[in-house]
Amino acid sequence: MRRIDALLADHIADLDLTVAFVADAVGVTECELRRIAAEKNVDVQRWIVGARLSRARHDLMSASAEPDTVFAHEHGFHDLAALVVAFTTTYGLTPYVWWEMRAEG
Repeated sequence: MRRIDALLADHIADLDLTVAFVADAVGVTECELRRIAAEKNVDVQRWIVGARLSRARHDLMSASAEPDTVFAHEHGFHDLAALVVAFTTTYGLTPYVWWEMRAEG
């Protein structure tokens, strides 16, 4: 599991980071990877998205410009819309509102 954790951390912003990529990189099938993760109560895809969102939320607090497509790509999302949907679903605020709060905090 440590090897998987390290791989995920190293590639968290890669757009091609998928369950299939992780399984291939550690030499197991997707089914085996999901089983290994489930034994630790981890859903690999949710871990990937959660880690990306956590990093995006943190980085928004020090970003000099509002989130855009480049920001979304740097955090592993295919486009700004994907980041906005995931961020809003998870945190209840859009990334733009979170970014605006940095000036108020």
